[in-house]
Amino acid sequence: MVQSKQEQILDVAEAIVRSRGYNAFSYADIAAEVGTSKASLHHHFATKSDLGLRLVTRFTQNVLQALDDIETVHSSALIKLREYARLFEGAMEENQMCLCGMLAAEHETLSEAMQVAVNDFFDGHERWLEQVLLSGRENGELEFDGEAKVHAQAIVSSFQGALLVAKSQRSMKRMNLVSSHLVENYRAKSS
Repeated sequence: MVQSKQEQILDVAEAIVRSRGYNAFSYADIAAEVGTSKASLHHHFATKSDLGLRLVTRFTQNVLQALDDIETVHSSALIKLREYARLFEGAMEENQMCLCGMLAAEHETLSEAMQVAVNDFFDGHERWLEQVLLSGRENGELEFDGEAKVHAQAIVSSFQGALLVAKSQRSMKRMNLVSSHLVENYRAKSS
């Protein structure tokens, strides 16, 4: 299947943002990589903020689809947590950061629409994790004190931070160790 010019632009921009950050690229960088003119980029995305918002929207849709797929394929809450960890391990294997994790570091410099979209990305993760935690506690697979929502927030933050540090140290082993530790902390002692 032939990829549209707009998808090519988004793919290149996403790779740049996930490795260098949003503020570290210009339309000239993308135009050179895609093999097009800056005018053509402006035709597809009038402003850098328009491009950034579309990047966040597309990334969020893809990740939320991955979470839906985990939900559909697996019934075990513990396995769902492991598969969630695998998303971050996969990013590390590709030597990439989470797009929205990178953008969160630049939050104050983003347009208001991009800020809202980045926050929506994290909210979606937290809602999904909260449900996984609640169902896991209910069926006896997972064990934790307090509110599932607070634990979901901690899990998202922990994985984002783990990816950041592991990438800075170029250590897949570190990412795997942190992932395993985070998931195993929720395993019910009786299982």
